[in-house]
Amino acid sequence: MLLSERQFEQMIGRLKSSASARESLVALLDEGHPVYIQRAACAVERMRGWILAALEELGVTDREPH
Repeated sequence: MLLSERQFEQMIGRLKSSASARESLVALLDEGHPVYIQRAACAVERMRGWILAALEELGVTDREPH
């Protein structure tokens, strides 16, 4: 099922509060992720921007996940 951009944005909001938020968000940054199939480049950039904004709120480290 293809998510609308609005649905994707809402999903990012929910992911921010999950235990594995950082890992899930980082996985979505992959340009080859299926969520980006059949999307215009401008839509993909917006979507990835929401992910980066969420990561900024959560904070990131250079530590490897355990």
